[in-house]
This record gives sequence, structure tokens and C-alpha cells, in this order.
Amino acid sequence: MSRNSVEQAVILTSRPCGEDNRIVTLFIRTKGITDAMLYGGRKSRMKSMVSPWHAGTVWLYTDEVKHHTKITDFDPVTFRPTLRENLYKNMAAALATELMIVTNVSGEPEKSWVLFNGFLDGLDLSDETGCRTGLLRFLWRYLGLMGLRPDSRSCCRCGGRIPGTAPAKPGGTILYIPAENGFICPACRDAAETGIFLSAESIRYLAAVTGETARVSRNIHLSGQAYDELRQYLFHAVTLAAGGRLKTLVSGIGIL
Repeated sequence: MSRNSVEQAVILTSRPCGEDNRIVTLFIRTKGITDAMLYGGRKSRMKSMVSPWHAGTVWLYTDEVKHHTKITDFDPVTFRPTLRENLYKNMAAALATELMIVTNVSGEPEKSWVLFNGFLDGLDLSDETGCRTGLLRFLWRYLGLMGLRPDSRSCCRCGGRIPGTAPAKPGGTILYIPAENGFICPACRDAAETGIFLSAESIRYLAAVTGETARVSRNIHLSGQAYDELRQYLFHAVTLAAGGRLKTLVSGIGIL
């Protein structure tokens, strides 16, 4: 049995297969991740259209007996050109792409579609400084979509308010414990425990990003120290969430 279908999709990756063909990994809005074959020579119109991070309407033909899908047409409506022109933007988009693939869009294709495409649009429209904080927000929100985001407002041991999230109790250094996937307040922390330390500013930022709209979150100032702390923590957290080393974080060391 064979069938034709029309889907909304974003191109994630495209890799050579044979002399003239390519295997394309698609994120289909209603279904999630799928691979499809793109046939045609180097001068094929679709070869230039079916490129990473282009989004639009794709026509697919599936042979269910042979378990084979091919792209018969693609009408891109979103191109995001700066993702290929700026090295940081390219690596940030690649990291988000790898997360989509290895986590199978967290089993939430529609919600992941909105988050992922919103992030790519933000990368395309922002300067590099905005892109760096935008990546932090995306990773934190995706952890939430996966159900793996710890409560940044409460200590995972005593349940008390984390210092820095309540105006009446400022200050303090908070420790993230990977084994417990939670933040520990100074009162509960053993001096010998190790993990990732976050300042009150970093904790406040995570709490704000959790509750505020994207527009408000983009305008929250983040110091260099807090950025470095959150970058270390979030890269570690998404690596654990992905179940292993993320190739983009290895190849992008010194860039991301």
C-alpha cells in the first residue's frame, strides 16, 4: 500500500546518499521526526530548497510495504538565512536540532514545534548577544517540556524557598545536584557535596523565564557571571536529558 501526504515540516538535516540523492530528516508538525529520501541531481530545484531550517509545506510519498518515504515536492515559506551566515547562530541551531532528534521532540510534536520554530525565528532576528541568552531560555523551556526541569524556587530537600527568589531573603549560593535533579539551599547543603553552583541572580533568572512571556524574558538583563553559570548548568542538564553526549556541544566547544 502506498499513499501521498501533505505536511507542515521544518528541515532538520540533509546528508548524502549515493552520488546524487540525500536522506533528509524532517520535523513534521503533527507527527515528529521522520526520514525521507530526496532524489535528484545537483542541479535539482529541490536540492537548494530542502536545506536545514527551511520550513514550509512538504509533499511525501510513502510505500508502506517497503517502509520507504520520498519527498516529491517542497514549498518553503521560512528561510532564516542568518543561521547559515553566523557561526554562533549556526551552532545554536544545530544544538537545538540535535536535541529534537535524540529526544524525538519529547513526544510532544505540537508543543515542540512551537518552541523550536520560535527559537529559530529568534536566532534569525537577534544579534549574537541576544542569541546567547535566547539559547539559555530555549534549553530551560525544553527541559520543562520534557518534564525534567527542576523547581528553581524551592529546595529539593526541605521544600523551603530558594534564597534569591524571595525579596525578603536575598543572597546565598545555591547548589544544583545532578543525582537529585534539584537545587539545594545553603542550609541543606553538606560542605563536602559537589555539583554546579548558581548565584541568586541565576536562580532569579530561571524563575523569571519560567513564568514570564518570551517578550518579557528577552528584556531581562543577565550579568556575565550569571550567564557563565547558567550555560554550564544547562549544557550539563540537557546532556543528561538526552541520555548521553551531544555531538554539537563537543564540536562547538569554544563557540557555544
